Amino acid sequence: MRAGHFPQHMGDNLEHNLRSIAGLRPTWAGLTEQDAGRVTTFLRIKATVGALYRILSHDRGGHSQECPILFKRTRRIFWRITRNYAIQISDDLGEAGIANDRWMNLVEAERRGIWRRRSRPKLLLIWTHWNAAIQDRRTGDPLTHLPRWQAMNDKAGPFLEAAIRSGQAEGRDVIVGGDFNYRVGAKSGNWYYAPENIFKRCRMKFHHEGLDYLAWSRGLRHDGVHVVMPNPSNPQALNRSDHPWLYADFEWVK
Repeated sequence: MRAGHFPQHMGDNLEHNLRSIAGLRPTWAGLTEQDAGRVTTFLRIKATVGALYRILSHDRGGHSQECPILFKRTRRIFWRITRNYAIQISDDLGEAGIANDRWMNLVEAERRGIWRRRSRPKLLLIWTHWNAAIQDRRTGDPLTHLPRWQAMNDKAGPFLEAAIRSGQAEGRDVIVGGDFNYRVGAKSGNWYYAPENIFKRCRMKFHHEGLDYLAWSRGLRHDGVHVVMPNPSNPQALNRSDHPWLYADFEWVK
């Protein structure tokens, strides 16, 4: 089961990137900066890969559809989507592109068919995009005096951790992807709700590249996280976004 974090830069080079993602054949592909409820990216996604992927994105207004999850269509149906919902993790603070309203997109799914080795797998996938400019680039410390950091501390971090723990309590393996606008560094762990600290407390493993993370439950394993670095100016590049893509081939620990 291939799953990955494929951040985008608004609508730039979107069709090219979607075709590249489809070529990688992930079962689950989380996107960012789509704002499907506010602009036309939803129609562009559907026109480009709609025959190959189902778009899972719950519209609650505002920027609630910024992080759609693409679910691969297959002749045999291996997964049943049981729920797709959005949770708001920050109000609009009036800083467009930096601290607008922020959300998490959550998908619950169950494996179909006969599963003899263990109980039938259940998944919770969470994709999100946190406020920008919440960390001192020089020291790595959180910028605790800024309202945009305070919103992440008061709602985004607690809500993410609560969602992960709720999924785990229901027996779900959890995969989280997102642009957290927060780098792992010498002082990054000084923040209780730093993404790395949330994942560690929830006993999840994770891989990060700059601001972007892919995290997974310990009930899942893989042979390594693949990273596709961005090169937006090269028409031949696989990834013409402005952030790296992270994906892995997961299987269940026996």
